[in-house]
Amino acid sequence: MVDIPAPRCRYATEPDARPGCQVTAAVRRGRVALCASCDALRSTLGKGQDATQLHAVPPIDPLHWVTQAQAQLRA
Repeated sequence: MVDIPAPRCRYATEPDARPGCQVTAAVRRGRVALCASCDALRSTLGKGQDATQLHAVPPIDPLHWVTQAQAQLRA
């Protein structure tokens, strides 16, 4: 079985720009994936684009990334 990674929100790596980002993308507007929080805050420029709902996946867990990295460093 192959793990399919959850799509990340466009702002997932920019906590200063969007402190309320939920990291896991819920919709796609054009080629931009956004979480529900960032989708609600999008600019008026993107308001005319239709949203494509993304498949439900387990939310991204940043703490899991840290524990994986730590395990890889120890190995």
